[in-house]
Amino acid sequence: MVAERLDQDLGSAAYERLLRRHNQLFEDGIKRFTGARVIKHTGDGYLADFTSAADAAQFALAFQLELRNESWGSHPITARAAIDQGLIMD
Repeated sequence: MVAERLDQDLGSAAYERLLRRHNQLFEDGIKRFTGARVIKHTGDGYLADFTSAADAAQFALAFQLELRNESWGSHPITARAAIDQGLIMD
């Protein structure tokens, strides 16, 4: 897993700092979408619900841009996004 490798390469303190920034970018970004909510936080990822597939796609693209524009130093953080139109059962 990429997260485990980064933790080993950077050390726990540096990895935690990068992960906190990743999480902050995600959580700040999702607030811009009315009705969007985080359903589950997995430690280094999220499951989120949006009111439309279009909002989910727009958020995914905006989040990718935020990650790309962030100054990560020698270990830039990247993320994958998947969108599913299935129902989420709470």
